[in-house]
Parts: sequence; C-alpha cells; structure tokens
Amino acid sequence: MKTATEQALREAGVRTTVLFDGARFELPLRPAHKGMGLGLLLVGLFITAFMVVWMGGPITGAFRFSGPFRWSLVLFGLLGLPGLGMGLAMMIRGATLVSGRSRESIEMTRDLLRVTEHLGPFRWTRKLPREQIRRFTRKPSPRHGKGPSPASLHNNDGPCLWAENTAGKPFRIAPFYSTAVLDPLAAALAEVMERPAAGAGAPSAAATDNDGATAEEGTAPAPPPNTAVTIRDFAEGFAIDAPPVGLRRGSQGLFIFSLVWLGMCGLIFTVPLWGGGRGVSNVVPWILFALLFVGIGLAMLAASIHMGRRRVMIAVNARTVGLRQIGIFGARERRFPRAEVADVCVGPSGMEINNRPVMELQFRLRDRKKVGCLSSLSEEELHWLAAVLRRRLGLSVPSGVGGVGNEPLQ
Repeated sequence: MKTATEQALREAGVRTTVLFDGARFELPLRPAHKGMGLGLLLVGLFITAFMVVWMGGPITGAFRFSGPFRWSLVLFGLLGLPGLGMGLAMMIRGATLVSGRSRESIEMTRDLLRVTEHLGPFRWTRKLPREQIRRFTRKPSPRHGKGPSPASLHNNDGPCLWAENTAGKPFRIAPFYSTAVLDPLAAALAEVMERPAAGAGAPSAAATDNDGATAEEGTAPAPPPNTAVTIRDFAEGFAIDAPPVGLRRGSQGLFIFSLVWLGMCGLIFTVPLWGGGRGVSNVVPWILFALLFVGIGLAMLAASIHMGRRRVMIAVNARTVGLRQIGIFGARERRFPRAEVADVCVGPSGMEINNRPVMELQFRLRDRKKVGCLSSLSEEELHWLAAVLRRRLGLSVPSGVGGVGNEPLQ
C-alpha cells in the first residue's frame, strides 16, 4: 500500500497485516453508541423473552404425556431456537455498542472479502467473492430503504463502506466508524483489489515445467496423475494451491466413523426413552450421558468436515514462506523466514489409521518446531511437492529424501 495510506491507517488505529495473497485490517474499538445499542438491547430482550415463553409451553407440557406425542411436543418447541438465537444476537450486539466493546476486522484475499464482527467474545463473519466486487464507496448507512437521516450526513459515526456487488445487494463494511478510519480503509481495499489475483491465468509452457519449476532449475518429477494441486509462478515468487479433496478422502475415514457413532448414539439413547422413559430409572442422568456422547460425535463430525473442506495454500517469495489453511472454522496463517527452512520432507503427522501413520508435508526449521500440512493428500503427491519445494528453495537433497524412511523432525 502507498505510504500515505499506511500512515493514515496507523493514525486511525488500524493494524495492517500483509498476507501473501492479500491483506488484513484490524479496526480499533468503535466508540460507544448508547442510543442504537439500547434500542437493539431492548428489542433483543423482547424477542428472547417471547421465544422462551413460546418454547417453554410445549416443552414443559411434554412431561405430562408419554410416548411419541411427548417428543413431538419437544421438537415443536425446539423450532423456536432460530428466533431465540436472533434475540440473543441482538442483545449481544446492543450490549457491545453501549459499552464500546465491538470492532471489526476485514481481510481481502485473492478469492474473498471476509468481514468479521467482534462482539466482545463472540464473532460473526460475512463473506463476498472478490470477483463480484465492482468498487468500494463510502456512503451514509441507509435507514431501511428510506435513505440516510439528515444528521448522519454531518456525523462522523454515520457513514460506512459499501462494496458494490455485481451479483446482489451492496455489501456493508465497518458501520459506526468515523471517516478518519473509513477513507484510508477504502483506499487500501481498492489497492489490494487492483492487484492481480494469485493464480490468475496459466503460466506459459516456456516458463515452467510440468511441475511448475522454471526451466533453469532443472527437471523435477512429473506431478502425479489426477492431482488437483497447482503451482503458479509470480514476479515475487511462486504459490502452491491444494483445493479441498472431499469428505471421504480428506477426513481419513473420520467422517464415516462420526456418522456411525451418531447413529449408534441415536439407537442407544433414543429407544429406551421412546416408551415414555419406562426403560430408564432416572431420566436426567441418562439425558446428560446422551448429550456427552452425542457432543463427542458432533465434534468428530465437525472436525471431519473441516478436514474434507480445508484448502491449503503455500506461497514463497525471496524472504518468506507463508502457509495458509482455510476451513469451515476460518483461516489460519503461519509465516516464517525462508532462510530458516532447513529441509522439506514427508513425515508422520501424528495420526494413525489402522495402525498406519498418516503422512504429511513437513517444513523442518532451524530454530523452531516443524510445520506440517497437507495430510489429506496421497503420499505420491506429498513426495512430489517435497521434491518441488526442495528444488525451488535451493535445498540440498540428502539420500533418501522424499522417501518413507526419511526421519521426521522431533
């Protein structure tokens, strides 16, 4: 970003982190908005109280019946959970606005604009594909389609940023912030958006081999057949993109196991309660026990979906190696100096399936622990990537590198 923009962001209290495929902007805490916050708090309190009363009727009434009708009443009462969640969310948003404990972070990458609301300890993330963004504009916040209030035109807290969406409604960014934050933020986002997306366009055959290595670096092993991993060259370095491989392959069998686990829990804990709980002497401990095991199954299911839907990107320039993993729980990024990389190899990830270790790609670093990734890929793909990275990073190739016998970093 330009020096003037960086300086303006720093003066506004915005912390900027340059990513290998974009940038992240962490905005300061919003000033307290007691009027708006109290309004949201009261409305959320009313909705929450209404939904608690609405849900409590059929759920408490279910204990007066037995058999399938009892559980039908319980399920009917649970239909109010979305409304209850909405009311609680409004209460939390209102409380953070009143106390001045809310803030926003914006991340612009090669694929997405990701906006995260930090409401005290809670987070709420919205996403917009980068390709759908036309431009960023600063406008006053509309009042339910009636346009801005006259006071908001002269109030620093009134305006917000809008990303003009080519495929839908405008995407709101950073409401209730001052123009001192919004103006340099709009300039910074526009500059990041103007950069060519990483991986845009295919590299020419004259510039790269079939593994993505440049011709002057020598011939590297050919990529495995049917691999979805791509390697792209850029002016500042290169990037490796490993898209999600799917639930079955990516979760290493955990997805199927979690479904079997939940199915068994359903049979074990539902059948004794179906007849009004006559097969259970004490219903409350039985329900608590069921919640524990069902919770374990749901945790395994969420972890397997995260593994199957995880996307991994590795970017390397003259100074830094960046590793970015994107899944259903958000994005995680690690960066370390290129000079610290002592070796790239394939080693055990610490997981085992049928007493066989699951292998991963590992960066061995000189002064810190190893960094592992891509355990969802086949060993053939991992060995190919290890060879490509060693060649690209200019690392010596000891005997046995890339083989299964290569010792992992302890």
